[in-house]
Amino acid sequence: MDIPSFKEDKNPYFDYDAVELFSLKGRGTGECSAGMYDLIEADKKALKEALEKEEKDFELIRLLSARMLLVTRGEDARDKAGVLKAFKQHFIDTTLLNAYFGVMLEGDADEKSVELAEEVIKLYETMDNTLKFAKEKELAATAQAQPETSAHFKDLSGVACPMNFVKTKMELAKIKSGEVLEILLDDGAPIDNVPKSVASEGHKVEATTKEGKLWRVRIVKK
Repeated sequence: MDIPSFKEDKNPYFDYDAVELFSLKGRGTGECSAGMYDLIEADKKALKEALEKEEKDFELIRLLSARMLLVTRGEDARDKAGVLKAFKQHFIDTTLLNAYFGVMLEGDADEKSVELAEEVIKLYETMDNTLKFAKEKELAATAQAQPETSAHFKDLSGVACPMNFVKTKMELAKIKSGEVLEILLDDGAPIDNVPKSVASEGHKVEATTKEGKLWRVRIVKK
């Protein structure tokens, strides 16, 4: 049957015997974590398809390689210049990938982009559920311990899903088990999804408090 618009007739938009509009809010698990991996897997799939083509588009291969893991660093750059710049900052300058690959980001892409793609895919395979790569953990183990701060706080207002969840994971990775992180989230999808995604990874969401139009979430790291 034809469904009238909400403006014409609200009744089809209510559940049976309900006095409030039907909603899935609060009925399922948080979607932020899945959304983050969906972004990575989408680029990975496109990258593998580009690598399998007989006539390869090296510019596309370089772009997808550089973009694939940016979400794990809290970056959502989509334009070519922004992607290459962010990739260099987070993966070349940090020595997660050899400086040799940094040269490939300059000028026009060529067949060496295939090597970059293979290295990025290998790097992804070493990532754990805290968004850390094996080499990153090795580097952290040899680095001097950073001085602890008295409070752990991150304002994530204005940051959409799944990026707010990624940034939350990055902040949790900086603190020790048992320590507390407080974050600010927007109303709606962020407060509906981020606490659930955090709790699903074993952390304790100790409190969610409304502060004006925002929500303060208190998380105890597992």
